[in-house]
Amino acid sequence: MHSIQTYVLRLLVDPAAPAQLRGAIEPVPGAGARPHPFVGEQGLLALLHELTVAEGQSGNHGEPPTCAGEAEES
Repeated sequence: MHSIQTYVLRLLVDPAAPAQLRGAIEPVPGAGARPHPFVGEQGLLALLHELTVAEGQSGNHGEPPTCAGEAEES
């Protein structure tokens, strides 16, 4: 069965490191879920995978088990 998930992708630019990809994926307004931050391309891909797997396994709209990239922020 197919499902459609709609998110807002917010890209954040740090003037001190403009080449570093950072941001957050947020469920559409009204979904009741919090934003999921990520750092780097691999963090974004991992987060997208987690959101997709979490939706498919539990029907948990927009809530992955962890937020990708949080551990990478330092």
